[in-house]
Amino acid sequence: MEERTSFAPEPPPPPLKPMFFGEERIQPLSQRLLWFAGSVALSWFLLYFISQSWQLASGVTGIFLLHELGHLVAMRVFGFKGLRMVFIPLLGAFVSGKRSRSVQSQEIIVSLAGPVPGLLLASLLLLLLPEGMPRWTEYLIFITIFINALNLLPFQPLDGGRVMNMLMGRQDGMYAIIMHASVVLLSIILVIKTGSFFWGLLGFMAIRMGMSEWKALPARRKMLADGVDFQQNYNELSDAEFIRLRRYLPLYDASFGYIGQQTWAEVPEEQRRSEEIGLRSLLQEPVDYNLSLTGQLIVCAVWLLAFALPFIIIGPQTVIEEIARLFGQ
Repeated sequence: MEERTSFAPEPPPPPLKPMFFGEERIQPLSQRLLWFAGSVALSWFLLYFISQSWQLASGVTGIFLLHELGHLVAMRVFGFKGLRMVFIPLLGAFVSGKRSRSVQSQEIIVSLAGPVPGLLLASLLLLLLPEGMPRWTEYLIFITIFINALNLLPFQPLDGGRVMNMLMGRQDGMYAIIMHASVVLLSIILVIKTGSFFWGLLGFMAIRMGMSEWKALPARRKMLADGVDFQQNYNELSDAEFIRLRRYLPLYDASFGYIGQQTWAEVPEEQRRSEEIGLRSLLQEPVDYNLSLTGQLIVCAVWLLAFALPFIIIGPQTVIEEIARLFGQ
């Protein structure tokens, strides 16, 4: 009788693409609500401690809440998952959510949905409220104008910078570098003029983001020359796509110079982790660019009108003087 030997099926080879960080998991709703409530309470307390005014503390907290609710509602409409809002004490707040691919028109609406309602509300109050209103009410109106107008400036990480990036389309990052350099110069001037180091924080953030874009510039330019798309989601890369993209890492960082000289098996695990970090920094989020030229012009018109409306109603000099008074000038 002939004997037959059965062999167990070979296990599939492990994936080449390192995923040390994995995909970000969506937090349970209860945990997201806890973060929201705790951060709001802490922000309100610190504002009250500094201002010694519950009206101002509550008003400023409400201004940030209205701003972020605009983002949150728009993100909910467009199907973002795992939405959460967190306040950053004395700095502001942010809303985050997840989806695999961005749509140009939707991202622009999400960005504008924060500052535009705030500026419209402030403009309406300037028209309707009588003269001689309580001083804290005037403060809140001009704080609303300041926060939302600042967010419409075309610099990252502000909402206006996000809109500008969406309008610029697929590009290597030089625009972002120029914008970040402009922010640094502007922040230096404002620190000197106002004596407020708040502007220095904005400049520091611009330096960090500008250096990151500058570091990625040579690799992205080479990708563009080779017809390689760097607007991809790292988590969705196949092994073949990962191997193709990792060869651009030496242009991003000289420490990856071993690529092409060693086999994948010879690369230590710690270095593979660095490759994941490097490639995640090099890639940009995928975007479907769906706006026509007319649509882009409409976006620019809404953007500029919302920014200019309070200045048109009471005059630019008055707005500037009132905002300067907020910083004790």
